[in-house]
Amino acid sequence: MPPRRGNRLVLWIAVVVVLVAAGLGGFLLLNKDDDSNTANAGASESGKPGASGGGTGTKGGDAKGGDSKGGASAAPVDRPMVFPAAPPADAGPKFNATNDGKTWPKACEMLTDTQIGKVVKGAKVKSKKPDTTVSVKYDYPGAVDNQCTFSLEVPDPGEAKYPSSARIELTLNEVGTPATAKGHYSETKRDRTRKPFGVFEDLGTKLGTDDAFRDDAYIYFYKGPYFVQVYLSSSASGPGGARLPYDDFAKQVGPTLIGYLVARM
Repeated sequence: MPPRRGNRLVLWIAVVVVLVAAGLGGFLLLNKDDDSNTANAGASESGKPGASGGGTGTKGGDAKGGDSKGGASAAPVDRPMVFPAAPPADAGPKFNATNDGKTWPKACEMLTDTQIGKVVKGAKVKSKKPDTTVSVKYDYPGAVDNQCTFSLEVPDPGEAKYPSSARIELTLNEVGTPATAKGHYSETKRDRTRKPFGVFEDLGTKLGTDDAFRDDAYIYFYKGPYFVQVYLSSSASGPGGARLPYDDFAKQVGPTLIGYLVARM
């Protein structure tokens, strides 16, 4: 007897249901595998250095100073300014400069290698670069090489085998009259006092000058008709390899170096 049409229809419906169920199950299984892989990938990425998810990667530098080993380094050692007990005895002869630019000393000759080596222990002067920077405001005909950049090699307590670099930039802004030098110096001091950032330190007569101040790594002073600025920087570390702030070199050696200049004015 041939099969009934009703039985055949039921059979086809059963086959369709089985196929649909199988397809749906496969789809869910594939999605589950994809979700699992995505989660594992996320966990792996979070363990990479610098990933936002954290992990055991190295820690980068920040405002407090980070190191490459994953730990934060100590805060910079803020040391006080060092003032000499007395003026140097080996400063040399007086400059005897006047408001005639031809009488001005050349900046590269205002400090000797020996004097720098005494103040900055173990330093070697590698080069001296002269420049003429007299502006229209301080127009003194005949003045040449009133600025000098001394490039130094200095011992580094944190790297015994490898010396670090340092720089002294000496600028003879003016040799005029006591009144003009004071006036131009006072203008500069007023402008620097208004800075919204950085460290300003009024030094008064502590350096043997008529007045002086420190603006971060710069020290400005006037003495009689002389108006001078000195910039000092060093990449060397401090005792025991301690990290030093930007203005440390100026505070440690600036006053003593300036003592040599003042003694000749």
